[in-house]
Amino acid sequence: MFLFPKSSEERSIYQLHFTCWPDKGIPDDFTAIIEFRQRVLNTPTTYKGPTVVHCSAGVGRTGTYIALDILTKEGETEGAVDIPGCVVNMRQNRPNMIQTWEQYQYLHKAVVYSLTCNCTPIKAEQFQQYMKTTRRGDLNRQFQQLQHTVEQRSKQEANAVERNKQHLAKNRANADVPGDDNRPRLYLGLTSGSSDYINAVYIHSFKEKRRFLVAQTPLPETVNDFLTLNVGIYYPAENMQALQKGSFEVSSSRESRERHYAMRNLKIRHKKATWRLSEKTPSHMQFTEWDEMKNVPLSIKNFLTFLNDVEKTANKQKDGPILLHCFVGAGRTGLFCVVSMLLQKMAIEHEVSVLNAVRKSRPCDDWRFRIW
Repeated sequence: MFLFPKSSEERSIYQLHFTCWPDKGIPDDFTAIIEFRQRVLNTPTTYKGPTVVHCSAGVGRTGTYIALDILTKEGETEGAVDIPGCVVNMRQNRPNMIQTWEQYQYLHKAVVYSLTCNCTPIKAEQFQQYMKTTRRGDLNRQFQQLQHTVEQRSKQEANAVERNKQHLAKNRANADVPGDDNRPRLYLGLTSGSSDYINAVYIHSFKEKRRFLVAQTPLPETVNDFLTLNVGIYYPAENMQALQKGSFEVSSSRESRERHYAMRNLKIRHKKATWRLSEKTPSHMQFTEWDEMKNVPLSIKNFLTFLNDVEKTANKQKDGPILLHCFVGAGRTGLFCVVSMLLQKMAIEHEVSVLNAVRKSRPCDDWRFRIW
């Protein structure tokens, strides 16, 4: 917020800066720009007048945002939209509005999502009432919408998915297979001709890029790969001899038990790495209160406590992303990531959209968190 004093009068102006939109490019997904627009609309204004929108040239990103706002309002009031007509009208006022084909295509997808999904954020003070009045069937319809609003991959990324599916020993049966865009690469101990592939992806939190590294529980053939991600069956039982796996040696401290999770301190040594990489001592925390039939936590309170304790432990160690895993690296880990995202957003912005949060965590058609 900027304050502009003049004589005895003072005016305040809010500036909202969308930070993940490259020049002449498009954002990673369209959920963020829709949430940004809603934030702009909800920002208090003192004086009547137009909203100033700008980017470097004032046509590409600016034009896409303005068109999204116009078309969303048009669709909500008229029940129909004319995207080409909207762009033509804008260009009569300022040439080259919406600068590239990619931005024009992105606008179509954003408008579809904005008008077909009820993604308006719920205020913190209204959320409890929203849950009381929202029926189970309504939530199921929202989930089914999510199943059909995933973004298609680029041709290059689709080819990467098909290539990665050929690593039969590194993917569990029926597991989602990532491409290369958000996948970590294996470098430690990589030999000539071997693949850097592992079935894992980075996921952003609300406040931090690549906060989570989400993977499937390692297969016998992928324990070495998993340990390369820097965490550790892939760890030995307490007081047992260290686990030897290839160039790795893993030992575990005595397990400490809370009511709903177990905690161990692992020591992972790589015998051939440089001295800086030769030893890591991550904390290992395992949530133990899952309803195996419904695949959800038995206690919401205990799950939230676990999530908070994981964040506290990770903040103390400050050593890269939080590595999460469940059997196929999707359902339980996905729930953890989305709940974390929602809690952070609620704490900072005092409003959330569950639909948007889930959508952000599953941006592509071949990698999707299965939150049942």
